Amino acid sequence: MFKEIKLQPLTEEQQEILIALLASEGYDSFHQEEDHLLAYILNDQYEADQLDQVLKGLGWMDIRVDVALLEDKNWNAYWESNFPPVFVEDKILVKAPFHQIDRPSEYEIEIMPKMSFGTGHHATTYMMLKQMYNMSFDGKKVFDFGCGTAVLAIFAAMKKAGYVFGVDHEAWAYENALENVERNGYPEIEIDRGSVEKA
Repeated sequence: MFKEIKLQPLTEEQQEILIALLASEGYDSFHQEEDHLLAYILNDQYEADQLDQVLKGLGWMDIRVDVALLEDKNWNAYWESNFPPVFVEDKILVKAPFHQIDRPSEYEIEIMPKMSFGTGHHATTYMMLKQMYNMSFDGKKVFDFGCGTAVLAIFAAMKKAGYVFGVDHEAWAYENALENVERNGYPEIEIDRGSVEKA
């Protein structure tokens, strides 16, 4: 069983910081909203004192923490059923294999999210895709650090980058990235597991 921890209020930047810290403390997945973060961890791994120390270390004493025990269910199946496709200005489509889309896009990226960061729903990924659309990648080397689903690495390869290297420190993100580069027909994208030592 999982615990769902709701932390608020948090800015987008604060959420990013907290995700990085909590991921290293055993938290399994996250869901970002405009003013709060939902963090998930196995029930027997949750330690209130540990979370309190993380927040105190950041100096965030005014963050409200609400904890709920979730019923057992197939959370990946639940996430998939609530995973809408993403259209970036009708130029780029990020979709899952179970989406049936009749709306044409210049670029189409298919990912199986599996709780990895980088689905295109978050503003950071969306804005990166939008910016990358207007850039030339012909023959260039691209490093996708914290690649998550590898959506940005895949898009760089679609735009004719000469070499693309993606890294993520989470095992589940690493496996997901490998699956997604194969799914999109770009096995030449190099994916590795690690952190700054891979730079």
